[in-house]
Amino acid sequence: PAQTELVADAEIVYTVNSSLQGNIVLPDSTLVTLNSGSSLRLANDFGTGTRTVYLDGEGYFDVHKDKNVPFLIKTPQDVLVTVTGTKFNLKCFSDGSKFDLTLIQGSVELTTPKNEVIYVEPSQEVVITNNFHNVNAVEAPVESTVWTKGILKFDHTPMSETIAQIERWYGVKVNVSDESIYRSSFTAEFKSETLSEVLDLLCLTSRLDYKVEDGIVSLNPKN
Repeated sequence: PAQTELVADAEIVYTVNSSLQGNIVLPDSTLVTLNSGSSLRLANDFGTGTRTVYLDGEGYFDVHKDKNVPFLIKTPQDVLVTVTGTKFNLKCFSDGSKFDLTLIQGSVELTTPKNEVIYVEPSQEVVITNNFHNVNAVEAPVESTVWTKGILKFDHTPMSETIAQIERWYGVKVNVSDESIYRSSFTAEFKSETLSEVLDLLCLTSRLDYKVEDGIVSLNPKN
């Protein structure tokens, strides 16, 4: 479940710890599911002429439609998401440079740090990294939300991103002994598997060894 707190500047913050997902109903009836290690911040006056939030992490949004008051999402990558009523998945962790939005239904407008405006249509994914963006067609956009069902999925995922997802999902720290490990990728799907079971398959397919001690995972190339 999501934890709620009031911070010093009278804002409401929702956070979700590792190994959990949290469902939130905002004051305007917008539905948000937050993934592990994510937080959503909104001003205390949210809904009174403004609907602006700040996402650090991953969230699935089902935005309540209100043409007069757009729903705005600010992100760590300084990309502004503007919607009126729609469904989409958004990943934008502050510990990475990647912004990733997949639109399922409705329409979305993105404004980049370079003031470029990108109009997103259903079944499109927009990835923005280091101020460069790519718009891709997606055959099954709902696949971007499988994590809301407790599924940890990797699809030719770069090792750096794979490791970050494992850290957030299981609440561990992963240390990499050799930079060559980052050259590989990982494809697999898990539901309810333990950390050891995930690491066993990761190391089998990527020719790695691992050990876990005091919540710290060490990855090493297999000799």
